[in-house]
Amino acid sequence: MRNGFRLFVAAALGMAACAWTARAGEGDRVTFETLDGVTLEGTFFKADPQNGAKDKSATVLLLHNIDKAKGGSSHQDGWDDLAKKLSAEGYSVLSFDFRGFGKSHEVSKDFWDPFKGRHNCLAMPTLARQKPPPTTIDHKDFDGHSSEYYPWLVNDIVAAKSFLDRKTDQGQANSSNLVLVGAGEGATLGAMWMASQWDLKRFGGIDQKTGKLLLDEPEGRDEAGALWLTISPELGSRGMSGTSRRWLCDIAADNNVPMAFLFGAKDDSGGTIAKEAMDRIANQIRRDNPNMKDEALKAKIGAIAISRGVGGDSKLTGSQLLGLDGIQDDIVKGVGELIDKRGPREARSHTVRIEDQYYWTFPNMVRPLPAKTNLDQNIQLMPADKFIMATSGE
Repeated sequence: MRNGFRLFVAAALGMAACAWTARAGEGDRVTFETLDGVTLEGTFFKADPQNGAKDKSATVLLLHNIDKAKGGSSHQDGWDDLAKKLSAEGYSVLSFDFRGFGKSHEVSKDFWDPFKGRHNCLAMPTLARQKPPPTTIDHKDFDGHSSEYYPWLVNDIVAAKSFLDRKTDQGQANSSNLVLVGAGEGATLGAMWMASQWDLKRFGGIDQKTGKLLLDEPEGRDEAGALWLTISPELGSRGMSGTSRRWLCDIAADNNVPMAFLFGAKDDSGGTIAKEAMDRIANQIRRDNPNMKDEALKAKIGAIAISRGVGGDSKLTGSQLLGLDGIQDDIVKGVGELIDKRGPREARSHTVRIEDQYYWTFPNMVRPLPAKTNLDQNIQLMPADKFIMATSGE
């Protein structure tokens, strides 16, 4: 029986080396590397419009659940089916396995480098001391330090976006119109990445009068929206409810990126988390628009974020929701409405030149933090620890 859910979302106005391997269903199996030396495995689906659909010139990034006990994979539940539906509707799609999960286990020497991979060595000290250190990892290897380490998986999303930027330069994607669909802790990592991108800016010169840095538009301008399937209040064993609500508020209320929260209709915890996030977003919009009339204010709030319990009496969570009758079709329609409302955005070049400089402008920082100097080949790892510290205050 169909659950009747429909998404009506309105827009409010790492280096990634890829290798092609065998075909995987209707997508291509790909690998790409993170800046700290993990080879991630994924599946890239070219836009393949069918049954009268048109190429949407937009890209969807799928982020699977991660779970210390149950693991996680980009092929479990209904992720592959959803990717195929999105591809058939005219979207390019990337799904991938987070490090240590699914088929993403291979690491290079850089992973164990005490400088480049310091966070890896701290989370897996026994493995780091082996001579030579192992060439593969599993999520169970860092589960003992999950509260400190899981946030660093945000750099897997950085690598995935870099892969999509390369595909955009090749005319096979448009990462300037990017929608994230994430489940569970994968959704939480997605929110963390999206929020951080509004604090990443390229250096554009120095103001001759004030001496301050002139910075270009934030990298977050590529974000077209997000759909969260039971977004988690935790990363590993670390409670993130307050901090993640701030990320969601920064994305939606401050930067007008629309999002939708899905949860099982009988999942009280998932419903509470979604409500709290919605309330914070709504309150921020009210504070920013004190003179706006009630009807206009409600319309603006509804255009930026929606929340829905799905599946009738379902208590399913995360990507398990993809198995509910009709949900995948509804998600595809929701992505389409979001892109249509946002309007077309031409693909921009994401080439990072050696002379380019980038800065992180995290909240409450005395001065911007260098993200890339004119001596670096690439933008450095997203400093997960510093970002959480900067955004953890209410």
